[in-house]
Amino acid sequence: MIAFGGKLNTNSGAEFGKIGYIRNRLVEFLLKDIRKAILSSKINQTIDVVNKALTTISSQELKVEYPILIFENKTSTEFMFIHLTTQLAYHLGQIN
Repeated sequence: MIAFGGKLNTNSGAEFGKIGYIRNRLVEFLLKDIRKAILSSKINQTIDVVNKALTTISSQELKVEYPILIFENKTSTEFMFIHLTTQLAYHLGQIN
């Protein structure tokens, strides 16, 4: 299985989408020469995971503390999703 969208799948899908995703960062960063069809499929799967997670979160849940310590200090769930959005934009810029 190809690991893709690790941080998105971990911090949105595993926590809120309840997809059972377990991240393998080493595999994510070692993969090379992935076929376009497989990469496209993984991108679409990640989009589905994020969409599922976002539909399960209420506006009240966005305001509460994110359940996993990611940064030096605890943060809100809302902040975590903003962070994921900006990180995705950063990586898309790297790809371009």
